[in-house]
Amino acid sequence: MFDFVGGKRTLSNSYIKQLHQLLTQSQDSTEALDPLTEKIFRVSLIKGDWKRQPNNPLGADGTVHEYCPPEQVASEMDRLIALHHQHRAQRVPPEIESAWLHHRLTQIHPFQEGNGRVARCLASLVFIQASWFPLVLTRDDRAVYIAALEDADQGDLSNLINLFAKSQKQAFLRSLGLSDQVLSEARRTQVIISSIADKLKQNQSASIQDRCNKAESFASSLFEIASNRLQEVAAEIKLSLQNLVSDVERKVRKIDAPIGDNRSYFHRHQVVETAKQLGYFANTRNYHTWIQLVITVETSTTLLLSFHVLGHEYRGLLVCTACAYHRDDSEEGERNISDIQSLTDSPFQLSYADEEENLIERFKQWLEDVILTGLEYCNKSI
Repeated sequence: MFDFVGGKRTLSNSYIKQLHQLLTQSQDSTEALDPLTEKIFRVSLIKGDWKRQPNNPLGADGTVHEYCPPEQVASEMDRLIALHHQHRAQRVPPEIESAWLHHRLTQIHPFQEGNGRVARCLASLVFIQASWFPLVLTRDDRAVYIAALEDADQGDLSNLINLFAKSQKQAFLRSLGLSDQVLSEARRTQVIISSIADKLKQNQSASIQDRCNKAESFASSLFEIASNRLQEVAAEIKLSLQNLVSDVERKVRKIDAPIGDNRSYFHRHQVVETAKQLGYFANTRNYHTWIQLVITVETSTTLLLSFHVLGHEYRGLLVCTACAYHRDDSEEGERNISDIQSLTDSPFQLSYADEEENLIERFKQWLEDVILTGLEYCNKSI
């Protein structure tokens, strides 16, 4: 594996066969179906070599999914490898190449058993070779994964690419939290050369402060864009409801807390819960601004955008998250927050290294998707 990642060895039939042998080393048999009796029985597993019998599965609806026949596997695998090398020469992006390679191998299904394991491993190796994270798909991803493979069978690879790209974003977010945890749990170096450490700290703190200032400047621009856009949405909703709902000005409101506002610590529970759903640590201590669109029609629905720090340590990386939730005022005067849902699959990331023009364009598209999803959430509650 390390030879492949390091570029000392290229993808080949022999490499894929060795990978299969490694992944199935603890498995000696697999199930087979007798087509005459329709009985399932155990057979010895062929390790590290192409299949010798058809392995076409029977679907839940009784249809047979046909994979590449054994006599064509070698030629199809030769073609897969040739196309992969062609894609590398063309610098195809890792998320596209990993999805294509994964799907093409599962289409061929060259092995008697273990094709999915080999396909996911190859996808991971493509990512690792590009200095990205291994592919990690959980049980929660299974339904989306299967549906994406079925779409790819019909010629649409986009959903599988998006799923793999999403896994990379989630891995990046997890890595930030994990690195902080490892540092906190590791034993600190006992001997520190004080004079060198102090000089380095002074230099770094100045550099980090510059990064944070630039990131916050970007965040302020995006905050203003989002605040103005939600004000426009609020006005559109008021106009459509003015003859249907009394006191519409009070029931549809845009509220915000820009930088320096003494309400900036509000809504931390919703922000933290959204971050948990997206798999990262939300730091509202070092920086936090928020915008709300509150719509009270039969029930109270709130769309909340939050700008805050990604991870425990602030080094100039901020995110914006969006969630929606219901709020009920009890008879005792308490406000009950329920059904908090993230409106995106991942937070919008911004940093000191971004180009402002591209950042703004990217944010505007993200914001429109958030508004659409948020209004759909609201519509379902009416």
